[in-house]
Amino acid sequence: MGAVMSTTADQARSKTARRAGIGAFIGSTIEWFDFYIYGTAAALVFDKVFFPELEGALGTLVAFATFWVGFLARPLGGIVFGHFGDKLGRKTTLVITLLLMGVSTTAIGLLPSYASIGVAAPILLVCIRMIQGIGLGGEWGGSVLIASEHAPKGKSILYGAFAQQGSPVGNTLSTLSFLAISQLPDDAFVAWGWRVPFLASALLVVVGLFVRLKVTESPAMARVIEKRETAKVPLSEVLRSHPMLIVLGIGACTIGLSATYFKSTFALSWATTELSFDRSSFLTIILVANITQIIAQPFGAVLATRMRSWSRAVTFMLVPELVLMPLMFVLISTESYGLAMLGVAVATIPHCLYYAALAGMLASRFPAHLRYTGISLCYQLCGTLLGGTTPIVGQFLLNQTGSITAVIAYAVFQVALTSAACSCCSSAATTRRTTRWPAPPPPPSPRPDPDHPARRKAPPVPRAAHGIEEITALAGQDLGHSRWWEVSQETVDTFAAVSGDHQWIHTDTARAADGPYGRTIAHGYLVLSWGIPMFAELLQVSGIGMALNYGVNKVRFPAPVPVGSRVRLHARVASVDPVKRGGVRMTRAFTFAREGGDKPVCVAESLTHFYP
Repeated sequence: MGAVMSTTADQARSKTARRAGIGAFIGSTIEWFDFYIYGTAAALVFDKVFFPELEGALGTLVAFATFWVGFLARPLGGIVFGHFGDKLGRKTTLVITLLLMGVSTTAIGLLPSYASIGVAAPILLVCIRMIQGIGLGGEWGGSVLIASEHAPKGKSILYGAFAQQGSPVGNTLSTLSFLAISQLPDDAFVAWGWRVPFLASALLVVVGLFVRLKVTESPAMARVIEKRETAKVPLSEVLRSHPMLIVLGIGACTIGLSATYFKSTFALSWATTELSFDRSSFLTIILVANITQIIAQPFGAVLATRMRSWSRAVTFMLVPELVLMPLMFVLISTESYGLAMLGVAVATIPHCLYYAALAGMLASRFPAHLRYTGISLCYQLCGTLLGGTTPIVGQFLLNQTGSITAVIAYAVFQVALTSAACSCCSSAATTRRTTRWPAPPPPPSPRPDPDHPARRKAPPVPRAAHGIEEITALAGQDLGHSRWWEVSQETVDTFAAVSGDHQWIHTDTARAADGPYGRTIAHGYLVLSWGIPMFAELLQVSGIGMALNYGVNKVRFPAPVPVGSRVRLHARVASVDPVKRGGVRMTRAFTFAREGGDKPVCVAESLTHFYP
């Protein structure tokens, strides 16, 4: 009966995890579609619709500047929605971001042109683009977490990739939509055709909202809320406790953001204005690259999950990009349709393998109560400083040098920066925590499972020693074993609150699921601290005036204690020696064993002074 119930519960959890992953994918796809259609429109038509008085490359540069405005607003969205996502939950926040993106994208499709309302048109465009950026700034972190925090044991990177898959799919839908309307005559395309993808967003948002409302809150966040562990101001706490991780995280996201805009925004504009490619042909090249990413990206998540090493996985995935990114620009510059398609598609593969693993890896660096804010800051600040500026910097370098070589050098720099930051990020200390905790409750008493064979015996009857003389007579005697005590997550969290030791291996169940033990483990000193109440099950001392703890000798923790394990104490009185004031020092040899373990989890000598 118990096995059937366990299987049913596992199936329910798997179903919930799948629903969360699919919901993250669909919502992320819609929001990235909304964001990408702006980049495509900026490359193809916004200079003519909203900046007609600026000719040639200058008009394109200004259109790209409005594109960057969305990135400028994204950190604000990450801060605002990260705050509420770390305090109120992931689900509610994601519903708001989806609506915000949908409304702003539809509004761009309805915006009058410069010819209709003059300078008000570009001003309104910039304002709406900022709202769109705020929405996406809050979306990415939440989508990643709602999927990865629902993930089965050991699969958080794989499930985090569900949200990452929304980027290439959204980009593909964006490219397909513009590829279809690019068949229109140029006058019709500029007059109304470009608006169609923006207006279609309203229908997609309805679908996304339906799916997202069915997703439950993530288990990690539900525990944070239940235990009242939310930070008062997540932004200030994450900046205070993880400043270096934020810096490294920004670097780690670099090529994940900029590679897409190198090919879908900068290269699109360069190829259709400076080279001989027409609009439809290069959009087809981008489409092939996006399909390549959709197919290849899941393999990156699988590979990273198996390698279990951030630095090794990223090195393996990104080093080829140092060669393939320059090759892409060289092949595009040949103005050969086939070679350009090959160059863009092949350069996409290393980038997308790394991008698949980025979300889950980055999320695992932060504790659950700061995770939404932490990963959103990294990703969105990178977008503002490095990713979103890619088309602007690329166009500027091209204008200043008249050659693509400077752009290639900039791309190589970004790949190298990403690789270095990821390698450092893998070893960054992420365990510091500064939450001011309320006074914790006392640790729960162990409750043995009456159905387990090892628990059916009555608790041990403690020996009795009355007075100093009887205590002295215990020297060399074996006192036997205590009961089995269960190590619960609640007890571990309480000890973390008291001791201030909040290392992820003890308290972060989502990240620990991908760690070396597959779950959280107890602090070594938590187990040692149980020596006092466990010893009381073996010996009761009376007839003395005072007992003082004198310390411990030779403490070792030879094996971990995973949460859910049971431990017990074996005690032996090694010696009893006289001390001043008529007292004695008892040296007790403690050996803590884990049920089913092949070696002790803690060995120590505990010293206590007894006085008459």
